[in-house]
Amino acid sequence: MFETLLHLHLLGMLHLLAFLLFYLLSTCLLPLVEPLFFWIAWFAIFLLSLPCITIAGDILGDGDSSQIVIDEIMATFALLYLLPLGILTWIVAFFLFRFFDIVKPWPIRWLDAKVHGGFGI
Repeated sequence: MFETLLHLHLLGMLHLLAFLLFYLLSTCLLPLVEPLFFWIAWFAIFLLSLPCITIAGDILGDGDSSQIVIDEIMATFALLYLLPLGILTWIVAFFLFRFFDIVKPWPIRWLDAKVHGGFGI
């Protein structure tokens, strides 16, 4: 009887230690792993959008139609993810993004002129 209680006690302690180890690893590693999940999802959406952009451009008759906004969405997601949280930061980032999207400084202007299709948008 005593051995059974001792085994149950040790088993309970091992479960508790395993839980504590899992908790420590998840709280310490999650901030390191979470960006990986974001960038994998972002890249997957980017790759899936390329043929859709090309098809939409063909249907609309304009390879860089203003109706195609996935490029702005993807760039905004990446930009806001990299910036610190804060409404002021995001507002400034939005206006700077729009400014550079309109002005298209080098090398963006060069890429815009040379690269066509889904990747060019």
